[in-house]
Amino acid sequence: MVRRNTLEDSEDEDVKPVIPVAARKNRKRINERQMDSDDDDDDDQDMTEAPDDEPCSSSQFGLSSQFPEASQAIKAVKSSEQAKLFDLTEEKREQTIADLTRTVLFKALAHESIDRVKCAKEAGVDGTLSSAIYEQAQIRLNNIFGFELKKIPAFMEKMKDLPAKYENRYYLVNPLSDQQGANHKRLLSVHDEVAKLNGLLMIVLSLIYCQGSPRADGSRWIPDQDLFALLHSLDDNIPSEPLDPGSKKKRMVTQSSQANGGKGTQSPDVDAALDLFEKRDYILKMKSSDINPKLDEGHHYAMGPRAMLEIGRKQVIYFCSEIMDEDVDPQMLKELDAEGDGEE
Repeated sequence: MVRRNTLEDSEDEDVKPVIPVAARKNRKRINERQMDSDDDDDDDQDMTEAPDDEPCSSSQFGLSSQFPEASQAIKAVKSSEQAKLFDLTEEKREQTIADLTRTVLFKALAHESIDRVKCAKEAGVDGTLSSAIYEQAQIRLNNIFGFELKKIPAFMEKMKDLPAKYENRYYLVNPLSDQQGANHKRLLSVHDEVAKLNGLLMIVLSLIYCQGSPRADGSRWIPDQDLFALLHSLDDNIPSEPLDPGSKKKRMVTQSSQANGGKGTQSPDVDAALDLFEKRDYILKMKSSDINPKLDEGHHYAMGPRAMLEIGRKQVIYFCSEIMDEDVDPQMLKELDAEGDGEE
């Protein structure tokens, strides 16, 4: 896999996007694999177990199952706040906990961000009791649905360019392991539109992280010009350049034709998809000038906190290597392992 120079090393150069050599060669093979998978209804029997110390994969998609990022527990509750909670009448306490639990669950299912302060206020929770109520809500969400309420990964708090709004955000995550890749199989097996969006998300995350420029804080950022050029190399109908800054123009979504006269495949609306991914915290988007003062226009993208918690950088690395039919970059895995050792 091609690795980019750091932003610090390249900020004085006119760096052109690195187009993966295998991208165009493998496009037909990848499309054929996806078409074959749509017709395969018995692939559950193809799932094979792998040793616990090795990545597991679905034989249908060839996608390894890697653990996402380690997340942090929600804000700790002070003993005085805990005592104040149980000073409430049982009816009032139960109603407050139920209201916050329901609000958190509905927001999570709608992929909305869960701002700790705003969500509590929306549920009518007293601000002086919010941490204690969140703790009780988390217990119920875990007992009933198996979900856990978590903060962003610890390493992301060290990112110097991370917007302050993410410090107060919670995410509802599924802590169950996906040893045989079943979750990733379902990711690509749902109805057509959702499958396309999820597939595009994985490709975007792979290009951002594997082709982005690494920084000392563990993040990787890619210029929008490079991202669109790479996406265009995979699908000619995707624009090769991003919209001009400030433009509200909506670009036409192209439908490719098929030689046999059948129905073509509609290319995704990448502009709208990137906006959606940013809104749902799967990606971060910042002005390029905030990343590098020498850049005066455009934007940079990085993996967002929700992508870190639900998918993880290691999963993205393996996904990218598998769809490109290339070996995993051992240096990238070594960087993640070293980062994990440093946090222990």
